[in-house]
Amino acid sequence: MRNMRRKKWVHALLSLLLLGVVLLGTILVVRHFRKPGRMTLLESQDMDMSRMAAPVGSVPVAVERVCRGPFSSEVTYTGSVVPLNEQEVSPRVSGLIEELLVYPGDKVSKGQVVARLKAPELEARVEEGAGRYGASSDDFSSSRESVKKAQAERDEARAALSSARADLEYRQADIAREKQLYHNGAISKDEYQAELAKYKSSLAAREAAQSRLAAAEAAGRAARFQLSRADSSVREAGAALKYAGILRDYTEVRSSISGVVTQRLMSVGSLAAPGSVIFKVAEVDPIRLQANVAESDMMGIKVGNLVFVSKDKSSNPLKTRVTAVFPAADAVSRTSVVEALTSNSSLHFLPGQYLIMRIARGSKASTLTVPSSALVETGEGKAVWIIASGEAAGIIQYTCVMHPEVISDKPGKCPKCGMDLVPKESAALKGKAHLAAVHIGLSNGERTEILHGLEEGDQVIYAGQDYLHENDSVYPTGWGAEGPKELPPPPVMENMPEMKNTPGMENMPQASPLKMEHHHH
Repeated sequence: MRNMRRKKWVHALLSLLLLGVVLLGTILVVRHFRKPGRMTLLESQDMDMSRMAAPVGSVPVAVERVCRGPFSSEVTYTGSVVPLNEQEVSPRVSGLIEELLVYPGDKVSKGQVVARLKAPELEARVEEGAGRYGASSDDFSSSRESVKKAQAERDEARAALSSARADLEYRQADIAREKQLYHNGAISKDEYQAELAKYKSSLAAREAAQSRLAAAEAAGRAARFQLSRADSSVREAGAALKYAGILRDYTEVRSSISGVVTQRLMSVGSLAAPGSVIFKVAEVDPIRLQANVAESDMMGIKVGNLVFVSKDKSSNPLKTRVTAVFPAADAVSRTSVVEALTSNSSLHFLPGQYLIMRIARGSKASTLTVPSSALVETGEGKAVWIIASGEAAGIIQYTCVMHPEVISDKPGKCPKCGMDLVPKESAALKGKAHLAAVHIGLSNGERTEILHGLEEGDQVIYAGQDYLHENDSVYPTGWGAEGPKELPPPPVMENMPEMKNTPGMENMPQASPLKMEHHHH
């Protein structure tokens, strides 16, 4: 029993000794083979990240120095092409479409036939009108002949009456003389009776002539009345025939303007009626180029201002001028229409096309401007971030993150550990962000005029300022479409007091500013 206990103690001591040897060997291996700056699991777990402040100078920004210069203000808006006039071509009469003579894209001139209709009832109406007009014309000719005959008869009756009156006057004088001679016994009774008979015959002839004239005049009046009715019938039939002809002519559908066919809405064989749209024709020379401009951008826009118009960003812009500024604004969108009327004989612009319109608002020979991206909204107005103090503090010195006591005036290797030396202080790290309130003037979209709040030479931050706070240190660097081209260098230990006593950080490597490589996929 005592021997067994002794054996157990010996095994326990040997196990503890073996465990201690393994642990010591592990520590020696880790310390000998661990790369500089790498922490153990326990060291990393012991780090208190809540005590680590943001590294000083860790905000990369894009900066521009403010200077005076000439400035042209303009606004850029998307616009559209609007025809000068637009017509919906519709027939004036009903009929089947027999022929369509144009197609969308074709040019047409004013009065050109673009379609023909088939309307048999209109042809029948013309034939009927022609028949009525012919019959009325015949009646008119017959009535005119009747009037001529009546006039001739009236003239003969008037002549006969005149002759009868002359003969009666002679017989009246003669019978008076014969009556005296008869009373005086100069002539016999038979001679007197013979003269009396002649007198009565002349009197009867005059009465007959008067009756004939009255009849001729009545016939003349009747003939003239008939002629008037025939004339009215002819006129009425002529008007009906003309109207029927006009309606028949309306079977040829014509364009009332010169332009381009933009739509064909019906096909051959379809029944077209007044109001049915067969074609749409747009007058495109000259053409109207329009943009809806916000009220806030209307300042300075007036008739005569330059306008640069393009159909896309890669095409050469057309230079024209504002010809109209609509006096009313849309109540919903709060925009007004700015229009440029320009020639379009080559059909470079077509109705409905998308446009990019740069509209000039004014120019100044010398003024301060900043990139429009530099402007921020503060709630009290516009402001820009500037670098309050951006000068370098003398010669840059280099040190080692592993051995801060190593100081050099130029980059190189640490003589103690062989690591790269890093800048002890960077000129870029001296800049502090400051938010300056400004009053703005005109803008061209890319740049904005500054009326008050900046001085020439101020350094304005125009990119990377989204999360800046007052007095944040900034790192001016180049800026590309995908962000900063270079990141600021990591700060040295003396600039990060929170990190000095953190386990494992005594061997943390330090790097130079990082070059950003943007890869496009």
